[in-house]
Amino acid sequence: MTWRMESLTRVYIKALEQIESSIGNTLAIEDSTNGTRAAKSAGLICIGLNVDGFNLQDLSMTDTIIRTYDDLLGIFIKMLN
Repeated sequence: MTWRMESLTRVYIKALEQIESSIGNTLAIEDSTNGTRAAKSAGLICIGLNVDGFNLQDLSMTDTIIRTYDDLLGIFIKMLN
């Protein structure tokens, strides 16, 4: 892991500390390759955001990819049930 990626991962971990949350209770929504790598390196579930299918970033490391904000709502509803 590069120094930059370690720094990005630490941002996620610091944010979790700030909001007093845990990895198991938090998910990341990312639209970039580096953001996805940082979220996954921090141990988070990561949803890739590719609205309209025009995102040229590699989101293959995400747990799932959504193409509309309605898809995101559907994921939240499934998580609550």
